[in-house]
Amino acid sequence: MTTLPQSRVFLFGKLKQYAVGDELRVVTHPEMTPKEFREAVAEELHRRCPDFPGVTELISSAVATDRVLSEREQLGNAPEYSLLPPVCGG
Repeated sequence: MTTLPQSRVFLFGKLKQYAVGDELRVVTHPEMTPKEFREAVAEELHRRCPDFPGVTELISSAVATDRVLSEREQLGNAPEYSLLPPVCGG
């Protein structure tokens, strides 16, 4: 049985309240775009929390590894990604 590669996703801001802790795991592939990645995260968040209302924050969140990825980039093979809402204060 082949298992699909999963990446760890760290959530910040309002998104954090919809995961257990501050991270979750989603199936990713190197050719995935940030948009496709956010869609995969949204599916997982809806699975965990059917009332998940954070679509606006999710759609406008930046996807980052050790740097913020542009919307035209592919994810590559990073084992971890962060979703950074437009305002995530520190």
